[in-house]
Amino acid sequence: MSMKNYPMKKTGIIAIICGLAIWALYLVYIFWSFLFSHPFLGLASVAIIGGLVILILDIYKEKEKDKENEPFRGIEK
Repeated sequence: MSMKNYPMKKTGIIAIICGLAIWALYLVYIFWSFLFSHPFLGLASVAIIGGLVILILDIYKEKEKDKENEPFRGIEK
């Protein structure tokens, strides 16, 4: 990597990160405006997302607990 291209690469990476940050802030703005414009649909979507998170965490914890109870792991044949 030559030092001649380094400032352009750094500028490009900074531009990409700034663009992603602006895009993320805009999505948050859209989400919050949707919640305040349609409170029942917003509440329903929050409940659905919360239920999915709880379900995924429960599945993850169950898999972690099952890993400890598998006596056949690590047995060489």
